[in-house]
Amino acid sequence: MKGAFLLALDPDLFEQAASVLVALGGERSPGGTDRVVQMPAPRGQFFTLFADLPPETVWEVREGPFELREGVVAPDMSLVHACPFECADEVFASDIVARIAEVADSARWVLDGDGALWDARTVDPARLRL
Repeated sequence: MKGAFLLALDPDLFEQAASVLVALGGERSPGGTDRVVQMPAPRGQFFTLFADLPPETVWEVREGPFELREGVVAPDMSLVHACPFECADEVFASDIVARIAEVADSARWVLDGDGALWDARTVDPARLRL
């Protein structure tokens, strides 16, 4: 599956993002855990946001090198909170992370599969690598 990371310095990143997804028609995972939210995407696919960063992916968020996209001021990557997400549609993923960022009280970033760091409000779907 194609994916990236949603980042913030805000420890409530997942809850803030999850509330946006649910308001847009997404659903929290059933079965007593609400650590995953899925949003239906075009063509029967999903945008899936996970609350927890798997231990084997921590290095992707903490270590570089990172390539800063236009206008991005990088946060201290040792302090960011990260929520992995999966989505096969770059256009839909870019739209969703922008919506999450629009209502956030602080900055949101996306770290893509090529190590590019984006302002979540201005991700270019043509250049985003999931």
